[in-house]
Amino acid sequence: MGIEGLWEVLAPASERTSLAALAVRNRFEHSPPVAPYTVGVDVSVWFEQCQQPKWQRAHAQSGMNAPLRTFFFRLAHLSQHPIQLLFCYDGAERPAVKRGKRVFARDHWMVKPTRRILDAFNVPWREAWGEAEAELASMNVHHIVDAVLTDDSDVFAFGTHTVLRNSSLTPQGEINIYETSNVHRRVAPELTTDGFVLMAILCGGNYDEKGLPGCGKATALGMVRCGLAPALCAAAREVESSQDALKAWWESARHHLIDDPTGHLGCHHPKLAHNMPNPFPTPGVTTHYLRPALTPPNTLAAVPDPRSPNVTSLAELAQQLFGWDDAPTLLATFRRHVWGAVVVHDMLRDLKMTTTASPTVSQPPATNRSLSKHAVHGVECVNVPVPTDALSLDTLAAHKSVSKGHENATSHSGDFSVQVPQLVYTAWIQLGGRTRSLSLSSLSPRPCVKVGVCLPPSALPSPGSLF
Repeated sequence: MGIEGLWEVLAPASERTSLAALAVRNRFEHSPPVAPYTVGVDVSVWFEQCQQPKWQRAHAQSGMNAPLRTFFFRLAHLSQHPIQLLFCYDGAERPAVKRGKRVFARDHWMVKPTRRILDAFNVPWREAWGEAEAELASMNVHHIVDAVLTDDSDVFAFGTHTVLRNSSLTPQGEINIYETSNVHRRVAPELTTDGFVLMAILCGGNYDEKGLPGCGKATALGMVRCGLAPALCAAAREVESSQDALKAWWESARHHLIDDPTGHLGCHHPKLAHNMPNPFPTPGVTTHYLRPALTPPNTLAAVPDPRSPNVTSLAELAQQLFGWDDAPTLLATFRRHVWGAVVVHDMLRDLKMTTTASPTVSQPPATNRSLSKHAVHGVECVNVPVPTDALSLDTLAAHKSVSKGHENATSHSGDFSVQVPQLVYTAWIQLGGRTRSLSLSSLSPRPCVKVGVCLPPSALPSPGSLF
């Protein structure tokens, strides 16, 4: 989805990283953080993928509502990492036609149940005025979110600076990141927001699948390098004089295709110029990119403080939506996929509240911990043992097995391990080491540091079950 062929064009600018590395390098390597690294998620991409059978096959025997169940596990996986999430839904002012199909005015069937799941995870969500990818791009530009997680490359034409490609995310948290600064250095400095709009016009995108017939991504990039994008976008922004300006741009574009005066195209394209429709681009297409329906920037609210998942509410939802009625199985599933998120987000909340109140931290308490150092993507992770008694009780607090007096259903003693970036763990120790789910006194004397990307081995799903 998005601009045809753009991901291939941007491949030289892509970098492989991890969510843990982004969180640590942007927040914890210097002064204590005030807020965690925040990722805005385009939920419409998840809707499309969660309904595809290939994403559901691994969970075929694990309950009802496969698309919602896949959404649940994806969200649980992302929540294991020390980042703050913000989900964004399409709003009422979204375009009536997209990729040649009418967009239904009523909400997608997954909207209400996924909002219930997000609320139980205590993950904030917002409804855009128009399209979610445009709203998220605006939030990125105005520093509400640090990056946008999506597979819709149209987001670049809306001005976003940092994009995480959703489909490149692995269960270990590795992902491809695209930053416009790298795009300018490694692909073309002309690939500004206007440049991406021209790529969409020529290659085809969400608002005009055809683009310029016969124009491939290499030719489109050459046209961008010719400097044709600013004039096109300026003409589209000037409502009163746009017709004359667009006609002049059309003539200029044909001239570049026929004569290649700058040499950026590498060859002449007289047939492409001859086949260029008049008018081109199709009226209104450019406007969708340049004037999308957006929440006014001065009313964009900050992302709420991090909060850990409400495991009691999640367990109730799992019973209702997925038919997970067996208490031992529910506990085992939450132990693998949910409890780690509780610990990590308790730490993030503790750090946020403490560093907001007092930006300086005391010296860490004396401990006997000897931590070996290993790194993946430059991130060292400490393996933190966490008692499970309280988490088990919270998970089954409203479960029918408990309400019927089956007290042994909550018997699930022992520890489980959560991998946390060492710098996050150290900051938490410095600030007192005490959250709702664990404290220094509850930890074993010598947590071990392991090579990893901050996802406990017990929380890793089977291959192909999430992505």
